[in-house]
Amino acid sequence: MRLLPLLGVGLWAVPLLWNARARETPMSHAVLYVFGVWLLLVVAAGIMAVMIGRRNSDTGEPGEADGPAMRF
Repeated sequence: MRLLPLLGVGLWAVPLLWNARARETPMSHAVLYVFGVWLLLVVAAGIMAVMIGRRNSDTGEPGEADGPAMRF
C-alpha cells in the first residue's frame, strides 16, 4: 500500500512522454488518462484497505467492532 503513490506518480508521468513523437496527442486524451489513473488508484486503495481490515480482524487485533483504538 505504501508503493501505491509511487505507482501513481509513475503512471501520471506517462502523458509527458506522449509528445516525444511528431504527432500531437489531444489534451482531452491526456486529461481522460490522468483521471482514469486517479480512479484506478482510488479503487486499488479501497480494495487494499478492505483486505487489510479483514486480515486484522482475523488476527484478533482491535478493530471498529471492539471500539476505537489509537495507534501511533
